[in-house]
Amino acid sequence: MHKVALIISDVSNIGGTEKVTIHLANLLADNGCDVSIISLHQSKENTFFPVNEKVSLSSLRSSPVSLMKQAITLSFSLAKQTSAFDVVIFSDTQLSILNFWLRLSGNGKIVSWEHFNSKIVTLFGSRWFGRRFAAWFSDLVVVLTEEDKRNWLDCFWVRRRIECIANPSSVCLRSKPITESRSNTLLSVGRFTEQKGFDYLVEAWHLIPEEKRKEWKIKIIGPNGSAKPALKKRIEQLGLNDTIELAGASNDMRAEYDQADIYVMSSRYEGFGLTLIEAMSSGLPVVAFDCPMGPGEIIAEEFGISVPATNIKALSEAIESLLSSDENRKHYSEQALRRAADFNEQAIVAIWLKQLAQIRNS
Repeated sequence: MHKVALIISDVSNIGGTEKVTIHLANLLADNGCDVSIISLHQSKENTFFPVNEKVSLSSLRSSPVSLMKQAITLSFSLAKQTSAFDVVIFSDTQLSILNFWLRLSGNGKIVSWEHFNSKIVTLFGSRWFGRRFAAWFSDLVVVLTEEDKRNWLDCFWVRRRIECIANPSSVCLRSKPITESRSNTLLSVGRFTEQKGFDYLVEAWHLIPEEKRKEWKIKIIGPNGSAKPALKKRIEQLGLNDTIELAGASNDMRAEYDQADIYVMSSRYEGFGLTLIEAMSSGLPVVAFDCPMGPGEIIAEEFGISVPATNIKALSEAIESLLSSDENRKHYSEQALRRAADFNEQAIVAIWLKQLAQIRNS
């Protein structure tokens, strides 16, 4: 049995990193591992995403921390708290700044887990340093896409091993494709930031003739972010208030996917595209920008409609092709389910268990 610690900034935050970290912890615990999630600081008493009762939660500090300013003291504290673990997984490579003392102390094996796009970085910021510490001191670096693996090998001196392990879908695979309209809703999910490109989606929606979109609506779900005020203003300017809904975060995404008909990802860039595979697991036909990194590999030219990144006209035409044809939607629903099977949670956790066993025995 592996004794595993997952290190995260704040497990109570609402985001993809927190969601997939908790999901992996739950899966490892269900497969016989002794699992703990250690936050640098946990700001809220309860987590947004459900944690398996077999998984223990703790934090290094009772107040917010500065990763760069407190790196040395945090590293010492972390080495002490994880001394009994076989494997320590840093869930975000910027946290790998803290792995040097673990390496020097010889406490267990170290895994650095990249959740983001390694081409996006602030020079000399925590993630810039963290990726280099990850490459130098980790026993294993885990990335989410083959494109990111190539970038790591090109840009960082990975001294040991690097493996691509996709994120698992937390949504159970639908047994049959969607054959009829449910609520005439296009769904998109993500924090309201510039990265998610919801502004592109709004512009693409406006290009579709009104008579073709008047029976449909867009629902965007996600935590508030810096781009939301400007997005609301643009929707008002274009007169689209009646057909675009900006909703908050949902703790029942399965229900949201089950009520939708089409999923759209209009991001400027991604680290993977978790919501894309969740939507596909629910049988939704998908349209996505072929942005770096993730969506193109997931869709793979046949399992959805991939359009050139930031091309609003192409995005609009792809959406319109699904609005206009029940047969198109059914076809891409079937294709989505075929592809989503590759991200089954049991298949993904089996890969993780194999990798953990290999580094533990190395």
